[in-house]
Amino acid sequence: MRSDTGGDASPSPSAQTGDRAEYEKVMNRYKKAKGKWQNWSDIWEEIYDYVLPHRESFFGEFAGQRRTENIYDETAVTGLPRFASRLQLGFFPPNGRAFKLAPGPEYPSDMISTQLLKELDDITELLHEGLRNSNFNSEFHEGLQDLGIGTMNMLVESGRFVGDLHFTAVPPSNVALLSGAMDQVTDWFRWNNECDITDIKLRYPQAEYSNEMAMTQKRDPRRKTRIIEATMYDSDDQFKDEYTYYLISETDKHILSKQKLVGRGSLPWLTTRWSKSGMEVWGRGPILQAMPAIKTLNLTVQLFLKMLKWQ
Repeated sequence: MRSDTGGDASPSPSAQTGDRAEYEKVMNRYKKAKGKWQNWSDIWEEIYDYVLPHRESFFGEFAGQRRTENIYDETAVTGLPRFASRLQLGFFPPNGRAFKLAPGPEYPSDMISTQLLKELDDITELLHEGLRNSNFNSEFHEGLQDLGIGTMNMLVESGRFVGDLHFTAVPPSNVALLSGAMDQVTDWFRWNNECDITDIKLRYPQAEYSNEMAMTQKRDPRRKTRIIEATMYDSDDQFKDEYTYYLISETDKHILSKQKLVGRGSLPWLTTRWSKSGMEVWGRGPILQAMPAIKTLNLTVQLFLKMLKWQ
């Protein structure tokens, strides 16, 4: 921060207090969401062990490590991607149309013209062309596999040029959720435990270091920094669709960036749950329901192979 005279000015005590209070508010919501996440993590880890062995673990094991030693039947491992492919072909065929824009029921019928229908059709084609030119198809397939477990979380961000979209299927191992009014998901918390302090501004150009972080970056440029991206619904006025995005360094207890998101279309998250029970925020998918059969079949094949070995 700079003063009017051109010299450096330190943040006032009131500003520091306000930032600290806001940081604590976000982190309290994050800890609440993480508590709900931890109630499910053991169940999801077991699913990963039998169905998605090459995904990053919930307990520190990274993607690419060998985790297939206890899998003796590949039915579930190959079945989940097929399940995702069938859903994708049904809802968003890669070379087809998933939807078509048309005048709504409240639009006066005497105002519906051929020119209007053509313009809506052109917009429909433009939207689908944007999806086809993005990474939507590959990320949507990954997200549908998460939906098979229970909950799909897709992050939509602006690409490198105007009109470009970038999609990210965020697995449950890296995101926590909170629900609000009418049992809808209102808060999303995504974390990155392996970000070097030097890479923060490369990945997040809008980030602003604190004075302490700037000194740490010069002294130890490869220091690991735990990053949390929080998107939270502003519940002060429930008649407005407004959210606030926070970029936080939990390691340095500092808000790196803050952005107001106004309007439903500004929300970057798409969350879909297969089914859910009561007040739960996380969904339950067919893989979760099939886990007893998956484990039984895997054990049966294991015992059968051992019998063949003994003969």
